Amino acid sequence: MWSTWRHIRYTVVCLTMVGVCLVLWTSTALDPSRPPEPGCPQGRFVTINAGGRLGNKLCQYCSLWALQRDSAAARPAWILPEMERSLGSLFAGLQLPTLPARCLERHQVPWYDPILHPWSSAAFWQVSYFQYVKTGGGPPHRPLLLLNSPCDMMHFDQHRTELLEQLRLRPEVRDEAQRRLRLHTDFQCRRPPGCTFIGVHVRRTDYAKQVQLMYDGTLVGEAYLMRALQLCRRRYRRPVFVVCSDNLSWVRQRLRGPDIVIAGSSGDGSAGRDMALLAQCNHTVVTHGTYGYMSAYLAQGDVLAPTGFGRRDAFLAEAMTKRGLNITAVQAF
Repeated sequence: MWSTWRHIRYTVVCLTMVGVCLVLWTSTALDPSRPPEPGCPQGRFVTINAGGRLGNKLCQYCSLWALQRDSAAARPAWILPEMERSLGSLFAGLQLPTLPARCLERHQVPWYDPILHPWSSAAFWQVSYFQYVKTGGGPPHRPLLLLNSPCDMMHFDQHRTELLEQLRLRPEVRDEAQRRLRLHTDFQCRRPPGCTFIGVHVRRTDYAKQVQLMYDGTLVGEAYLMRALQLCRRRYRRPVFVVCSDNLSWVRQRLRGPDIVIAGSSGDGSAGRDMALLAQCNHTVVTHGTYGYMSAYLAQGDVLAPTGFGRRDAFLAEAMTKRGLNITAVQAF
């Protein structure tokens, strides 16, 4: 009995000490009256989650940039360090500043859990991007974190010229992509007239679950790709298909022909290298996912996309259609 009470007293003392430390930490490190750290925003500002892969992050950046451009309530806007690491090495003109990692400490309580401690005034106010677009809101003096990995092309494409100026590839990235394009297509394109380069992005691996979840659908396969490539052969002069994929062995087994080159890379940085390569092409064949669609957006040519693989078409295909981009639907099965 005595041992049990001793353990209870010990637990109470420990919890009390943790509580005192937490209160002291939030009252000093997060006190709005504390002198600001150089380079850190004060009071309310807006940022967006940086989850997912390169295509997701590019979508998130474009969505946040367009939001703050058109809404004073969404300014100032900052991007998180993880997003800058992914995008800053590729694109030369990003306008949104990066929130320094040290500044995050002002807005994150140690051991903070938004479910267990929703009352904490020290953490970001978290809200769905789409909810915020509809209703706005949030505490006036709290930093705001937008969630849900948006890809709001219906909004950001309204500022296409401005946005694409920001998404200029860095010279060294562009030069390397053009070198790779010449390397892979020199045999097919060494004699005149010139070739038409068709980027082909084939999303496989873990995306089958995502297609099932989002569209109650199935990944497109060889039949769709053959239809799309055949359409390109009828439509364009001397097409050469530049194929990138997250499953290179799959495409090597199924996509063969004198006008097809498997140009995708692997290893660290492959996503950025392949996106830069696809952006050099004249037109794009996509399958699934933000990566392929955003690569096509950077290329600024025609887009061929699957239809009929699920209950509805990809939301980005629908957005491109509504925005008047030149997109052609190709039957999936």
